[in-house]
Amino acid sequence: MDPWYRRLPPNIFSIAFGLSGLAAMWRAMDATVPGVRPVVLALTIVATGVWVVCLGGYIVKCSRPGALKADVDHPVQGPFISVIFIAAMMLAMLWFWLGVHSARYLALAAAICALVFGGWITGHWIAGQFDVDLMNPGYFLPTVAGGLVAATALQVVGYRDLALMAFGIGVVTWVVLGSVLLQRLFVGPALPTSLVPLLAIELAPPAVAGNAWVALNPVPDPVQWGLLAYTLLMVIVQVRLIPEYRKVPFGPAFWSFAFSYAAAATYAMHWLRIDPIPGGRACAWVLALTLSGFVGWIAARTVAMMRQGRYLPREVAQSVSGGGGSR
Repeated sequence: MDPWYRRLPPNIFSIAFGLSGLAAMWRAMDATVPGVRPVVLALTIVATGVWVVCLGGYIVKCSRPGALKADVDHPVQGPFISVIFIAAMMLAMLWFWLGVHSARYLALAAAICALVFGGWITGHWIAGQFDVDLMNPGYFLPTVAGGLVAATALQVVGYRDLALMAFGIGVVTWVVLGSVLLQRLFVGPALPTSLVPLLAIELAPPAVAGNAWVALNPVPDPVQWGLLAYTLLMVIVQVRLIPEYRKVPFGPAFWSFAFSYAAAATYAMHWLRIDPIPGGRACAWVLALTLSGFVGWIAARTVAMMRQGRYLPREVAQSVSGGGGSR
């Protein structure tokens, strides 16, 4: 059997993305409930450690001829390569907020890499006679999540013009991909059981767009109200999908819940700041502790599966041909 670092699928970076998303929620909460900075620091350190370990292992894996190409060509794993750069932008933004100002250069570099990869894989899908039946919500990641997370990160670290450009990329590709993806989900074949948790990503675009727009324009303007309305619609969709989620055995795709729901919770924290309501602090605590407990449960199940040797695919070939345990 290949060592673990030879079997890392791209979606392994969803762990760092989910943990950094949770840290970002606590960071947003700090504006409403001061004093939670130590929680942000602890989560950022853990998320950074996970990202660094995964990056080192993935670089070693991709040193094998054809390994990176096989991941890019994979209809499920390919889009998740972008999470390497998206998680890096999240971490850079968090470290900048914590006082490490040199992190702004990591945010800029990661945003450029996300743009390059997003454009390249979009062209790859076009040139490769893309099969819409293989499409899943993970296809939002390279350009939609990449653009919108970049918009927030670049604004936070001081690159406003670039942030506006990134916001444009994220919103336009969200409209284009969203229409195609919803049609595929409505009338196409059902997603494989192991990929059903990826439906949680449907909640992410309006919430991440809302977080970006708060960073760019921190007032409750018409754009913000529209994004809030669509986010609430997608929350209702997620509630309806709970019975479907309960049928799915635990697996790596469950980290889709972590980063998507963290984005929505972060957006809620921003609203508690820009449009305060009575009992806002209590609401913030309930939301933060609930989400933290949920992500903690996902993390605990992940560690348990790793210790049992059931989290990663058994062989590299499995992750290339069918996803194996990596889905």
